[in-house]
Amino acid sequence: MDHIIKHIYRIIALLAIIAIVACSPDLEEDAQIEQPEPTNIQAPQLQNQQSQNPQNKPQEKTESTPIPAADLNNSEKELYAPASNIKAVEENNPQQSVQPVQAQIYAPPTRIGEVSKATTVKVALLIPLSGEYASLGQSFLDAAVMAIYDKYSGLASREITAKIELLPKDSGDNIETAEKATQDALQEGAKIILGPVFSKQVSAVASIAKSKNIPVITFSNNIAVAGEGVYLFGFIPEQQVTRIVQYSLSKKITNLAALVPSNPYGAAIIKQLSAEVRKNGNRIHPREYYPEDLSTLDNNIGRLARFLQDDPGKNRALFIAEGGEKLKILVEKLTASGIKSSDIQMLGTGLWDDPEVNKLANLSGGWFASSPPENYKAFEQHFIKTYSYKPDRRASLSYDAVALATTIAIAAKGENFDKSLITDAVGFNGPANGIFRFRDDGTIERGLAILSVNSQGFITIDPAPTMFNQ
Repeated sequence: MDHIIKHIYRIIALLAIIAIVACSPDLEEDAQIEQPEPTNIQAPQLQNQQSQNPQNKPQEKTESTPIPAADLNNSEKELYAPASNIKAVEENNPQQSVQPVQAQIYAPPTRIGEVSKATTVKVALLIPLSGEYASLGQSFLDAAVMAIYDKYSGLASREITAKIELLPKDSGDNIETAEKATQDALQEGAKIILGPVFSKQVSAVASIAKSKNIPVITFSNNIAVAGEGVYLFGFIPEQQVTRIVQYSLSKKITNLAALVPSNPYGAAIIKQLSAEVRKNGNRIHPREYYPEDLSTLDNNIGRLARFLQDDPGKNRALFIAEGGEKLKILVEKLTASGIKSSDIQMLGTGLWDDPEVNKLANLSGGWFASSPPENYKAFEQHFIKTYSYKPDRRASLSYDAVALATTIAIAAKGENFDKSLITDAVGFNGPANGIFRFRDDGTIERGLAILSVNSQGFITIDPAPTMFNQ
């Protein structure tokens, strides 16, 4: 019954597209500005919702159903999210169980006059609509449909120079399914690929897309797969590390210890941490690496506690590269060992961008870097109002990516996804996650805020930038 209701919501959304695009009045052309600002791909609805909460007051919470971090290699944290067991979630919350859907095509309707001459641009969306991550894929699909609706509802007739036709394809959770999804999308005429979600699928997808000179904007955050027509759209942990270290140094923190998992994710964090602190003649000491099964965690934290007791030092911080349930365990053991946030500044990555972190008393006052919370909050509220369920945090990437593809298509008046357009140095203003731009090497640069953990909700202590330095 619930999945039928959700389909009804989607049908209503599509009908709304027809009504709005058919009736939207012409708008005045935007005034030209002298200073380059990121291209605004933000929907009017989200702008209005953000302005209704100018003081960024905590909003009423909606029960969430977090799903596991999308880690197909079991060694890297892809598109960070609180870790949990999706099967347990669905058993405890059967109304949240999303049934796989048949891929459907969504496109703004053709109108009379100049709009009838608009070029149809096909955009592939490679997401897992079956298997273990079907719920994640469904939230990506719903966000994508909402992005098209929002983008076109804010345009005047003469501004619609391209009509986006979305081609959702089930990429599953393995390479073979992703390859087939890519081949099907290209056969149907896709001019850009958004996805896949998982890094181990990217190379196979990119190889097929490259043969047709089709760019790929993947939701992965693994910098190893970027380049040669592949652009990362995930939240890159290395950039979060750089942002938080630079902020910490500005606050005179010079002694930095680290507690990280013994896997490629932890290695990437340490590598970036070391590079940043070396710029100022400092180093990371001590460094404690714990196994993924946490079997030696007591020993790791014991050594860390003894070091801090023997050499408390000043201006010291502890960087914790963990999230979800494991973070809770780490914090409990840190507290038991006498390592407290009242004595040492706690630092983290975007893995902390989870409301549950605010409940961890020993992280109170801790800092981490993430996208502007007011942007995501507006997106989340809009999504809930549209679909009557709370989206996965990562669905915001799908929303921004589809908005980006639509913006480029309209600006190019067709299916021109040239590298020069994608890598515009001015960047783009994403509706859900703030400003971003792609580098020539395929990585993404985001404007990140510094947030502080607080029992009443995250507090922005250093806002995200509103434009990039050229």
